[in-house]
Amino acid sequence: MKHNKTALNPYSWTEAYNVIYVDQPAGVGYSYVDHPTNEESYPKRSEESALDFIAVVRLLPEAFPELAGRAIHIAGESYAGRYIPVYAAAILDYNLQVPAPARLPLRSIMVGNGFTDMGDQLPAGYDTGCFTHHDIAPIFNDTECASMAVAAARCEILQEQCEANPDEIICAASGRYCVENLFDVIDNVSVDRLNRNNTCPPNDCYPIVDKIGEYMNSASVRQALELDSAVPFKIGDWVMESKFIEKRYHDSADFYTSSVPALQRVLSEPGIEILYYVGINDWLCNAIGIRRTLDNVRWKRWAEFRAEPMQELPWKSSDGGVGGWTKAVEGLDYVELRGGGHLVSLLRPLSC
Repeated sequence: MKHNKTALNPYSWTEAYNVIYVDQPAGVGYSYVDHPTNEESYPKRSEESALDFIAVVRLLPEAFPELAGRAIHIAGESYAGRYIPVYAAAILDYNLQVPAPARLPLRSIMVGNGFTDMGDQLPAGYDTGCFTHHDIAPIFNDTECASMAVAAARCEILQEQCEANPDEIICAASGRYCVENLFDVIDNVSVDRLNRNNTCPPNDCYPIVDKIGEYMNSASVRQALELDSAVPFKIGDWVMESKFIEKRYHDSADFYTSSVPALQRVLSEPGIEILYYVGINDWLCNAIGIRRTLDNVRWKRWAEFRAEPMQELPWKSSDGGVGGWTKAVEGLDYVELRGGGHLVSLLRPLSC
């Protein structure tokens, strides 16, 4: 069955759950601020946008009374590895300040291919790009890898200084070095940073991105969202990313700030389940870096989780091979998905 050039997905999460998609931080997608011409009206740190997110969650039952009291599960991918732990920790802190009836019933968070700690993630680009990992060949040559080895060690040291002294100037300087020497190097090779098995340019690898933009900017979608009738000023086209917001988050060093302290806060809360998953073909937010972060997060079951061996998932992928690997302790699950890249839900929607 098709409608407006889209096809119904019988496996959609909306078949079993109430799903709310939030364009955030304010200023991306169709989200907006009250004074759009004032640049300082827009957030520039995840801690700021966490307050906006809490406001959205608090207002939902007013628009949808049937959602009042329902368990809340927060999910996101990529830079959501920075957002989601911070938002979850902010909700827990908010709940300490309000009476029981007003508390937000957070039950779980889910992070896909998440960028949670730059000090682990970018140095692991060396591990992922210079050595065979899950039978995927290296993507850099010996000369490039020699330089990356030095940069990886230096990046970790610099990031430790950023975390010990979380000043914008210190963290931005650390971040620039790490990005230039461990992230931008992917531009030297013909490999898709989102899927190491692709050799096509990103814009050619994912034509669906343009289709999503066309759909989101269609007159029917804008009308359904009441963008031109309920908003007091003109909202422009929906785009996949906002360069303006990205620059604000870079300039404030939010991009280089670890979310591990927030993740520790969530792990310390009884009754909150955490799932991290990653497609092993991803170089941008690679599995080695994500697992390294989770292995080193200090919480009451830290040693147990770190020592837990990876085990094969109980299902097969579409080619008949193992679907992936996982390890877990109570409160924290980690999954590596074979065949998936940065966009797991796009590349491996049914096979895992």
